[in-house]
Amino acid sequence: MRRVTGRGVLSAQDVTDALGEIRRHLLDADVSVEVVEGFVERVRERAVGAIALKAVSPGQQVVKLVRDEIAGLSMTPQERADPSILTGSRRRRIAQGAGRPVQEVNRLLEQFQQMKKLLKRT
Repeated sequence: MRRVTGRGVLSAQDVTDALGEIRRHLLDADVSVEVVEGFVERVRERAVGAIALKAVSPGQQVVKLVRDEIAGLSMTPQERADPSILTGSRRRRIAQGAGRPVQEVNRLLEQFQQMKKLLKRT
């Protein structure tokens, strides 16, 4: 990931290389193949679209996408379907599972709610 975060411009190949490295690490950590493949594909789809954004460097965007997706994997299917059921203890569990602070999980959930409102307007 260091090769990706330090670059000003990323290509789709750079994203693919970084995701290959992440894939290897997840498989080494005994994460199931189905979960890893779904994770890598979702991040790839989001990352290739995010490369065009200019507000943040592409490398930082890819790192954020990976962290957000890991937090999503730490949620149960019910929590992903209805984030309003996330109590403080559930948020702590998700943060711990993702290796991120609770504040980052709260920020991610707030962004989700904002996007949901935006999509309702259109």
